[in-house]
Amino acid sequence: MNISSVNNRVGPTTVSPIKSKQRSTHEQVIHKHAQHLSKEKRDSIIETVRNLQASGESVEEIQYVVDHFFEDNGIIPPSQLVNVRSIRDRGIISKIDAKNLNKILDRVSEMKMEEKSIDEIKEEIESLLKRLNIKITSNTSVFIDILT
Repeated sequence: MNISSVNNRVGPTTVSPIKSKQRSTHEQVIHKHAQHLSKEKRDSIIETVRNLQASGESVEEIQYVVDHFFEDNGIIPPSQLVNVRSIRDRGIISKIDAKNLNKILDRVSEMKMEEKSIDEIKEEIESLLKRLNIKITSNTSVFIDILT
């Protein structure tokens, strides 16, 4: 379902400027994530959302149309970003310089050659990370699991 077919099927409405509190969730997302698009494009998708709401479409159907609008305009739909953390929280590798990362990888390889247990290797990695002032978090634990 595309925007023009929805607008043609349901009929035109007028997009009036309204306060953020009165905007639907979909409209708030459009205003937030499509700021760089022209006013005409934003008004067009908002009109489509209102037409879909007026015709009784489900929230999921409206989200589907809005997601496609974002994709068609080169924007990753916010619904696909729900579980994405900000860049600064994306793992610990960016917090470890190359020299220390190589030390950790070498130590893991060495311990595997010595046939150390997974728990011993995990403890050693945690110890090395703590010495580098890296807090042990869920991201860190995933990193450690990958290494072992």
